[in-house]
Amino acid sequence: MINRLGSLKLGFYSLVALILLMGTGAFISPHFKNEFTMMNNTHFTDVLMHVLENAPSLRVWIVLLFICAGFVFINSLCCIITRQIPMIKRPELKNWFFFILHCSFVLVLICHGLILVEGKKQTGIILDRGQHVDFGRYRIIVPDIEFKDNIDILRVPKEKRHKLMTVKNIHINDNYAQIIMSENSLQVAAGKIKMLSALRYKNIQVTLTDFIPDTRGNKVRIKISITKTRLTALFFTAYALMIITLAGFTILTWKRTG
Repeated sequence: MINRLGSLKLGFYSLVALILLMGTGAFISPHFKNEFTMMNNTHFTDVLMHVLENAPSLRVWIVLLFICAGFVFINSLCCIITRQIPMIKRPELKNWFFFILHCSFVLVLICHGLILVEGKKQTGIILDRGQHVDFGRYRIIVPDIEFKDNIDILRVPKEKRHKLMTVKNIHINDNYAQIIMSENSLQVAAGKIKMLSALRYKNIQVTLTDFIPDTRGNKVRIKISITKTRLTALFFTAYALMIITLAGFTILTWKRTG
């Protein structure tokens, strides 16, 4: 039974089905705008309850997505037991790389699943200079915002904006927001957040997701997301390990076949 669940054929078809379902999600998302917006902005358990009550036709897609993801996880785990563990008994470096690659992939899948039900998430928060938002017992304050590029780029519709978001027009390191995080009125963290550069304190992460132009002038507000999970460090460690071992395995097998 374990051999069948760990077969390459099952793994291939499970991955293909998962990719097709994710592609289908992009196709049906315009018909379920509220639900997909909730998936990005709130905790998944809240999304699930909303879907069960208000969008029963979306249940099928979510159930199939979880089934396919489950098959990918089970197949990878069984593959480690039936194929990878016997392989590492042979003292070849490529076998160990392949084994660690599979283990880190399974760990990434586990983290993905647990993050859906663990922790807290609040996104789509728009703040101006001097404003703040409360996140549990923490307060996130924005004392300053700097956007030094042409603000007119931000006024272009999002579907066309990506053509203008070039290195020449947008300087990521020059555009930022100053953030102060306090706990019970005591400052616990502070720093600048930029696109692709978040502020982290313990298991809390504050991420800059967008700059919002003020229609009344040349002021800019920010849109941020705040997440709290104990799995962030483990997830990124496993993800980095997976990429490193994949690169190492590719180099080793490239030499062997060359």
